[in-house]
Amino acid sequence: MDSFAAVYRTFELAASGDGKSLALLAAIYVSAVMLSSAIYLRLIWHWPSTTGQLIRQEVATFGGKEYVQSQQNYLAKVEYTYEVDGQRYTGNRLSPWKVMASANARIVLQAQMQGIDIDSAGGVTVYYNPRKPTKSYLIRSGPIKQTVTLLAGVAPLIAYAWYFGS
Repeated sequence: MDSFAAVYRTFELAASGDGKSLALLAAIYVSAVMLSSAIYLRLIWHWPSTTGQLIRQEVATFGGKEYVQSQQNYLAKVEYTYEVDGQRYTGNRLSPWKVMASANARIVLQAQMQGIDIDSAGGVTVYYNPRKPTKSYLIRSGPIKQTVTLLAGVAPLIAYAWYFGS
């Protein structure tokens, strides 16, 4: 059976509800997402930095207003300005890791914002894409988070091979 026929057959089996085929496609999808994320985090690690000014930093509500406060969702919001090669930019990205939390877990967002590098003069370190300086972050993911993301990308394929034996 050639490669195309094998792939086609896998999709046919998945469409008919075959658990092994569904698990394989799910493992491939999750692995592709996580491995591409690990590569992106590694690229960001090598971006240059500049000093910017923090305009706004808050934990804000996300989505509609909930009547039960514990069901309200929150996210971190930032706004900052920075300059690259004489050009001024405004950024609003905190980290490549998007975190949304419930009211009970919003302390996670506050902890994430502690990762912003603020100097004694009030300036912040801004990491920017040298090819597209409009894209920037205040926090980049270090080697440990990169490794965790990489392992999360490999784990579904290992789990599939272990569980299904091939």
